[in-house]
This record gives sequence, C-alpha cells and structure tokens, in this order.
Amino acid sequence: MKPITKISIGAIIVILAVVIYFVTRPIPLVKPLELKDAIAKNLAENGTGTIINLKNVGDFDWDELYILSPYRKSIKGLKGQEKILSEVTLDPNTCILVFAKGKVVNGFSVIPRNLVDFTLLNENYPKERTKFRLQKRPFNGPGNQPWYNVITF
Repeated sequence: MKPITKISIGAIIVILAVVIYFVTRPIPLVKPLELKDAIAKNLAENGTGTIINLKNVGDFDWDELYILSPYRKSIKGLKGQEKILSEVTLDPNTCILVFAKGKVVNGFSVIPRNLVDFTLLNENYPKERTKFRLQKRPFNGPGNQPWYNVITF
C-alpha cells in the first residue's frame, strides 16, 4: 500500500469519526416560552398585588431561573445563553427570563419591561422560589400604561 493511500484512508476515518460525533451527540434545545400574554391577562384581572408563580411553566426540565436584563447581559458559567442572545436582542425595554437545568439553558421568555420589570431582581432563583408579587410603580410607563415591578416573597 502506498503512503498516500494510507494517509487518505486515515483522513477518511478521522472525518467519519468527526461526522458521527456531531450527528449523534445530543444538541440541547432552547425553547422559547410565551409568558407575556398570560402575565398581562393576570394583571388585567388582578392588578397590583398579582402573584405569578413560574414553578410549573414550560414543558422542559429546569431547576433555576436567571434574569438577563439590560443591566445583567450575561451570567457567568451558564451554558447556552449565547443561543438565546443569537435569537433575541436584549434591549433597554426587555428582560429575558432564562430557565436552566444544572447550569444549562433549556428555555427562555422575553418580557417587556413596560408590562413587568424584572430588573430589580439580581439573583438566581431555584424553582421552589419562583413565586413573585407584582407591585404597581407610583408612576405609569410609556403611553400612560401601568408599570409593575416584581417583588420576591
């Protein structure tokens, strides 16, 4: 066998191994959740003092809630947040609720700040502590809409 043939066969084996690796490895899916309408409906019905419980949202497994805001644009050690930011633009008018399992992102929801402002929350929240009370700000937001802050229990 010629040396060039050995190199060609070796290269083909390496290429096949790489292709098989990338085809068979599980690729985590980051699922978008539409929570905005449910929160808006809850606020319309109950107003200030409305309680939202995020513990049972999503059809995926998660154990920690993170908040990306205009003031916290990344979370150290959280894998997959770059996928969210490649799909969604984080701007001064939105917060992104990030749902993760074992520091790996599984889902997210974009919430307009003029509906509910999550920027006052600067921690991560275990699933068991994702019950929040919404409190109306003393002033209205753009278009004279009521603007709510999120308060933890």
